[in-house]
Amino acid sequence: MTNQKHVDPNLEALGHLYARIPFLVQRLDQVTAALFALHHGQRSTPTQFHSLAVLQSRGPMMQVELARLMGADKSTISLVVANLLKHQLIARAVDEDDRRRKLVSLTEKGKEFLHAGHESLENAERALMAPLSERQWEQLSFLLNKLAPQAPTSEPLSWVHNRPTWLAHRCLQSIESRLSGETGLFGLTLRQYAVLYIVFCHPGISESQARRFLGYETSNITLVANILADKAMIERGQTARFSRKCYRASTLGGDVLRTIEPRLRAIEFEWLSGMSEEEKCTLIELLCQLVVAHADKVKAPIEPLEDVSRIPTWPVSCIRSSTFIE
Repeated sequence: MTNQKHVDPNLEALGHLYARIPFLVQRLDQVTAALFALHHGQRSTPTQFHSLAVLQSRGPMMQVELARLMGADKSTISLVVANLLKHQLIARAVDEDDRRRKLVSLTEKGKEFLHAGHESLENAERALMAPLSERQWEQLSFLLNKLAPQAPTSEPLSWVHNRPTWLAHRCLQSIESRLSGETGLFGLTLRQYAVLYIVFCHPGISESQARRFLGYETSNITLVANILADKAMIERGQTARFSRKCYRASTLGGDVLRTIEPRLRAIEFEWLSGMSEEEKCTLIELLCQLVVAHADKVKAPIEPLEDVSRIPTWPVSCIRSSTFIE
């Protein structure tokens, strides 16, 4: 194998990003959504399906209570409820015990839809776990359970809420809520951070290269890059040879990254505080294995991830390193 001293510095920079568990959890969430769509069709998203399961298990409730149980913000649940109402999978009615309240509840059509989707969810999860051994799958479930916020009740919300697809989504919700809090990253989302990091480490990078490194669709790269440009964190240009879009981090963008990194590491450290270094490495390796194995299921795979996973000291060297940005 290649000695660490001679590893391509570009791969090393990517290795630091790919060793970030929030980044890999985000990718796993994309994979699970893609597999769910493949087996269930485009009839609903995992969040819509999970919401129906909660209503089946817990009965009619206010929209705000559904948001609390789902661990989702009010705007997300509003969109979910609007879509489910549109397809008559749920109904909204005045609470007979308190006319000031409106409750959402599962319709007969919603119950049939949920029953039909049970097999689809199980098939999607079998496909998801196929690259792992039974022992590895148990390890992954155990580690995701450590990171996923506990449900606001002592019992599972429904039959879907102790499953890996839900756990991955709850982990993503958890870290995103931490990043958007008071210690947030100058208003940057996970995607904006990742694009800024890649542009900083690879000055003059083209859109197609950024897509390969991050696994984001070109339209998403363009959207995020435009947001960062409006914030004066990156500068846009064109490659000399092919006149394609390319990006460089501005002085402000570099300064923001250097300021963000200690905060981001502190947030991640607190989030992962219940895990040993060995468990962190195991989680990274298992997430990486799934993301690589299912690269064909998402529209924009991360092409260099498999190469990074072959670096002999990855991900241990990145976990132990206190500096991501030089």
